Amino acid sequence: MKRILLTMILILPLILSGCVSDEQPDENESSLVGSWVAVISSYDTYYLDLKKDGTGKFTGTYDGEVDEVLRLTWSTSGSTLHIKYENGNSDTKPYRIDSSHLYFGDVTYVRK
Repeated sequence: MKRILLTMILILPLILSGCVSDEQPDENESSLVGSWVAVISSYDTYYLDLKKDGTGKFTGTYDGEVDEVLRLTWSTSGSTLHIKYENGNSDTKPYRIDSSHLYFGDVTYVRK
């Protein structure tokens, strides 16, 4: 009986540690949340709004007028940002955040 009790005491921590969630929020992913703007040229400006729940909105303007508004879903995997737009198009490119700048492919966004 003592042997069974001792075995259970030794095994219990292993069982309980397997139940603890290993999921921790991705620090890089949470730093993406917010509003970003990229001035592409004197005519083109892009706005990217990323929400914590993995949804968002892309707005493109041309000469100060809204040209395109697309709802989107997004996620990250390592240093890659995946964006899927409501029109079926998608972008999967490396990204990095440096201070208040988001570098996504060849576009540089600044936090709004």
